[in-house]
Amino acid sequence: MKIKTQFSKLKKRLFPKRKPQVPVQQSSEIVPIPKRQKHLFLNQSLKGHLDNFLGHFSPGKVLDMHCNEGERMQYADFGVDSDLDKLKEVKTAFPQKTFVLAGAANTNFPDQSFDVALCIDLVKDLETEAVKVVAVEAERVLRPEGRFVINFPSRMGSKQGGDIENKTGRFYLSEMDEIVGENWERIEATAVSFLLLDAYPPGIGKIFLPLDKLLCRTLAVDYAANIIAIYQKRI
Repeated sequence: MKIKTQFSKLKKRLFPKRKPQVPVQQSSEIVPIPKRQKHLFLNQSLKGHLDNFLGHFSPGKVLDMHCNEGERMQYADFGVDSDLDKLKEVKTAFPQKTFVLAGAANTNFPDQSFDVALCIDLVKDLETEAVKVVAVEAERVLRPEGRFVINFPSRMGSKQGGDIENKTGRFYLSEMDEIVGENWERIEATAVSFLLLDAYPPGIGKIFLPLDKLLCRTLAVDYAANIIAIYQKRI
């Protein structure tokens, strides 16, 4: 009997009874996965160039001809976009600024209203003739010596943006000079990006970012994947 009692105690120590587990109720709520920001590295580089350009002089009144999701509205006083839903969202983010539902080809502003016109991340979707129309509109709304800031994928660089097959939206720098026309003087052109960093996960892109910056400083602008140019309106 004594041996049986000791064996029973040992059994309890070695094999303790487990408490019944309470089933965990799974929430029916769907937790959204954060979306990866589009063109993260390209937008960062563009911001650096705009900071540098607009920080060196008093820009006066600035128009964003393609405000999109408001990525560059910190630089502009007025914004234009043809997408009503996006315009409403941007207006909520920048309630103190003025927005107009219109396209870059016809902004509906009076002649000579602005000192700077930004045309960022738009050309990649346009045919050559459409770019010419946008440049004419920029010339109309800018005051004498006003500045037109435009970025575009390069025809010689990596295939970043634009239609790869027919090369819609991709231009040589010399082509862009001809497109904007003789009423403009190009005062600056800089490589924005050489490598397709946004084609890779952010961690990989971050590793190659210093190399991309080095290439932008040292190689010919025409070989870049993306170029930013600044044109001044002739008097």
